[in-house]
Amino acid sequence: MLYHLDRTISLLVGRPASISDAHTDTRPPANLDDEELEGDFDPAGHPLTRPTVYTYIIVRSVASKAKIVEG
Repeated sequence: MLYHLDRTISLLVGRPASISDAHTDTRPPANLDDEELEGDFDPAGHPLTRPTVYTYIIVRSVASKAKIVEG
């Protein structure tokens, strides 16, 4: 949660993230709903075209790692 907050704030204020990716080994969340975690489930999750409670978090995480190119 702290990593996600750090990425969100750095994205909003346009500053580098405080927590380096080298200092974390947590995988990004799977695109699954919480109730799907019980029993057998595919850890890869659903495609991002199927919205779940984590879709926005995943998309925002990917956007925060994107490089902005000015031309």
